[in-house]
Amino acid sequence: MHSGIVPMKEVAKTIKLHWGGILEGLNSMNRDDQNGHLPYLRQV
Repeated sequence: MHSGIVPMKEVAKTIKLHWGGILEGLNSMNRDDQNGHLPYLRQV
């Protein structure tokens, strides 16, 4: 365990990674939506 002080570089890297995944997911959902396919609903 560290002292709870996370370097901003690490934070930024993590956020960028998460946002990359989130945006990627939204983009593919939109693409499927436009095509009339909703595979992410079927997987649930």
